[in-house]
Amino acid sequence: MHPVEPNKPLVPQGANSNVGDSVIVRTGFLTPAVAPQPAAHDPKGKPPPGLAGTLTFSGLLQALRRRWLLATSGAIAAAALAVAAVLLLMPAKYTAQVRIHVASRGEGRVFVEGGHDEPEFVIVKANMAAMVKSPLILYAALGQRTSAGKEVKDLALVRDHGVDWLENALKTDFLIGPEILKVYLSGDRSDEVAEVLNAVAKAFLEENSGKEKARRTELIKQLNDNKSKMEADLQNLRNQLRALEKQYGIEDFNVRQAQYQAALVKQGVAEKDVFTNRVEQIKAKEEISNLKERIANVGKMTVTAEKVEESFRQDPRSQGVVLELQKVEKDIFDTRSTANPILVDSLVQPFEKRKAEVQESMVKLKEALRPELEKRWREKYADEMNDRMVKHQEAQSSLEKQESIMKSELTKIQQEVAKLAPTNLPPDVLRQRERIDTMETSLRTVGSKIQVMSAEVVNPRVSILQLAGEPRERDYNRQIKLAGGGGFSLFFLVLFGVAYFEFRARKVSGADEIQQGLGIQVVGSLPAIPAGARSSQSGASAQPNAPWQYRLYEAVDAIRTMLMHASRNDNLRVIMVTSASSGEGKTSLASQLAASLARAWRKTLLIDGDLRHPASHHVFGLPQEPGFSDVLRNEVGPNEAIKPTPLSRLWLMPAGQFDSHAVQALAQDDVRTLLEQLKQQYDFIIVDSCPVLPVADSLLLGQHVDGVIFAVLRDVSRVPSVYAAQQKLQNLGIRTLGAVMIGAPNELGKLGYKYTAVK
Repeated sequence: MHPVEPNKPLVPQGANSNVGDSVIVRTGFLTPAVAPQPAAHDPKGKPPPGLAGTLTFSGLLQALRRRWLLATSGAIAAAALAVAAVLLLMPAKYTAQVRIHVASRGEGRVFVEGGHDEPEFVIVKANMAAMVKSPLILYAALGQRTSAGKEVKDLALVRDHGVDWLENALKTDFLIGPEILKVYLSGDRSDEVAEVLNAVAKAFLEENSGKEKARRTELIKQLNDNKSKMEADLQNLRNQLRALEKQYGIEDFNVRQAQYQAALVKQGVAEKDVFTNRVEQIKAKEEISNLKERIANVGKMTVTAEKVEESFRQDPRSQGVVLELQKVEKDIFDTRSTANPILVDSLVQPFEKRKAEVQESMVKLKEALRPELEKRWREKYADEMNDRMVKHQEAQSSLEKQESIMKSELTKIQQEVAKLAPTNLPPDVLRQRERIDTMETSLRTVGSKIQVMSAEVVNPRVSILQLAGEPRERDYNRQIKLAGGGGFSLFFLVLFGVAYFEFRARKVSGADEIQQGLGIQVVGSLPAIPAGARSSQSGASAQPNAPWQYRLYEAVDAIRTMLMHASRNDNLRVIMVTSASSGEGKTSLASQLAASLARAWRKTLLIDGDLRHPASHHVFGLPQEPGFSDVLRNEVGPNEAIKPTPLSRLWLMPAGQFDSHAVQALAQDDVRTLLEQLKQQYDFIIVDSCPVLPVADSLLLGQHVDGVIFAVLRDVSRVPSVYAAQQKLQNLGIRTLGAVMIGAPNELGKLGYKYTAVK
């Protein structure tokens, strides 16, 4: 057996160890201290939110992560079956297609007074796609003849299915381009599919061409009529304006308008100057009022000790005392700097006495002169305020004179603006000018539209780019789309189904489900270790500097630290580690916690209380007997069952040979007596117990310990089971210290912290 290094985290040994309980996962430290377990449900009996089982997207993702292999393989198989069924049960047909160009803007479609606006192209495309399948177009197509001279309505494809089939079988889309309408038709006869589709396309083209020509001719005629009417109206308005201007004798309007704008700018500058002057005057008046108030209240002002001290040192009558004090302080300093350290205290003492006398004289003189010093300071303060007030009064007087000059200039400018303002023109002249401007703009617009429409080449809005040819092969696109859509739908449906049923299992995926969902305090977490390290025979086989080892080391030590802190306040020395069900990592947690306490120089005993499925002796490579079961049956003494481990300051009491008498002994008070005796010999006792739900051993043993820590294994422990186990302990008054999350995602790695070897 290889000795276990004191600073190395333990790794389970032996092929017979409980694999589930030996899995060590995830690092982290979530709470600052071990605290009593809060109530798992409210006083009204309402279950905690973690038991609600509300279906969420994140919960489905977590469930899918746990069963990704089963979900993916099942989804792929189901999708393959769906694709095969579609391809076998839906035979492909022959598909012909016609491509039609639909211009985004129609020829001659302009905005005119009394005309119609050009509709949005999105609406045009929708109308075109619907028109292709309209009864008007379809019946016109049935009356056309094929290339062989046979009427379309006599083709077997049309005769067998009818017009209703043709309306439903025609498909349209603009997927090729925004102006390319694709029309396609599928059928069982390849020679007739193209003939029918070409007849529909020709009927559609003829109908749109006739409508476009008629509408264009009507629009041009309407535009010319509107132009003639607008020209006559404009001439009448101009004649009326000339008569009005001659009547009022108005000068040129443009020159007057430019003068008016310049005058407005000058007025704005002058108004801004007047406003700024008024603001400065208000500030000066407020400052003068404030200074007057200060001068009036100077006699009531309290003179601070600092001001009195300043006046006192400037007074000629204090100079002697101040100089005397400075001389004495200098003598003290010189004596301390030059005298023998042994004699310095005796030499300085006369100077210190003289210094105290001088300071007392200074205080008495200051008190005697205080009224005069305060009066002198108030007079000085009043003089300063008077000087400032005189300056502000002079500034105010200057501002008032400037204001008078500015107002006079502003009045002149305002008179000039009023004289040039367009509002002084007669209202009927102003209205007439506005009518003429509006009419001229409209006339120019109509004239340009007529010129464009007359000069442009007339092209139909709808034209056929490509007629349909006889299809040579069957079209599998529809089958592929249906197969792909069905396959993808079934693929995701199976994924959802597996994720849903896995979600209903309610396995723990994060610490929030325990702490916030069930109200159970999460006191820490442990890191994952590689599968090879978990299956190794001893911890020495793992790499000595592997990052997971040090994350595990720090995580366990964090839990140990807060446990030691809590023990100083609450006398927590006997700690039971358990779980709701088997295979949730309780044995590994108990072993690691005991080893961490030993590394912290605490004499620690690990008791394997899982009598039915013991595993702790495998971790340390020790024999199973004699052990705890033998002590419970009084066959051996405690000291005979306790064995030293390879770790310093850590001892193990293995489970021993299990039988029904040992389990019955757990219900006796002898267990409490045994633990009390062991507490006299060890600083901490860690008990690895049975799971709570399968058997009652933990409930019996938990009544004799100081606190219980739950091991919760990510993706294995179930939320309802953890809650039920916690409730069982709580109903018996057993104190739950919290849960340790085993398998939470690694957060320390994201922070970029670099682990180094512990020397």
